[in-house]
Amino acid sequence: AARQGVPAVAFDVGGVREWLVPGETGWLATGSRPTAASLAKAITEALADPQQLRERGEAARRRAGELSLSAHLDRLEQLFALVRSQS
Repeated sequence: AARQGVPAVAFDVGGVREWLVPGETGWLATGSRPTAASLAKAITEALADPQQLRERGEAARRRAGELSLSAHLDRLEQLFALVRSQS
């Protein structure tokens, strides 16, 4: 979804914050005790402001590019090169 410019609404659990930046690429629902009501509240907030929805969608698209397979492999190659140079 992010690659298509769609911001996310998700529970704040596990590794979600690694790809969803609250207030930038989407909205977080309370994860300490996930409930349908907290998710509905976050979705309502997301849909309340079309301009903000578009802005977060563009930020989500940029973030998805940073987390692409190609970007991940580039970072791994840099890490491996660093390890090789230190051995």
